[in-house]
Amino acid sequence: MTRLLDGILDLGTLEGGGAPWKLTPMDPEVALDNALRICGGLALAKGLRLQSGERATQARVLADVDRLSQVFINLLSNAIKYNDSAEPRVRVDSALADGHYEVVIEDNGPGIPEGDRERMFSKFSRGWAHTHSATQGAGLGLAISWQIMRRLDGTLELLPGRGRGARFRVRLRLAG
Repeated sequence: MTRLLDGILDLGTLEGGGAPWKLTPMDPEVALDNALRICGGLALAKGLRLQSGERATQARVLADVDRLSQVFINLLSNAIKYNDSAEPRVRVDSALADGHYEVVIEDNGPGIPEGDRERMFSKFSRGWAHTHSATQGAGLGLAISWQIMRRLDGTLELLPGRGRGARFRVRLRLAG
């Protein structure tokens, strides 16, 4: 119940604009590595292979490292928790493209049904609910992550699938 209330308060603050964040030039790979390290134990416990694919180098973005880490942790933990594949895996790639830093997090789980894709970033939406997973969640993580990316002047989007699984992309403009 406490986590639900914390999530609702966090989302309310983000939606209302709240206090301005101090954005600083940073290497976004630090936030991504932090998230991979934090989610590594969850992946190990589930017997999931967490793959680090192509990675960007020398990227600089204006961001809040803790909030960017929060986005990556949410995406990775969802991809791990809801993956019901016989050989579960999550792959993470980052790259520099068209003046932006991009991260794609892709899993081979059940994916997100077409009917749920439009509302994935809405409050209390759980696109993986059809998996009958024992994993409980309030459906606030993606809404919070979407709002964080909006405050960072970036984007979070659900990409079209390539077969089984879900693919999310985080995108931030490169600094100076």
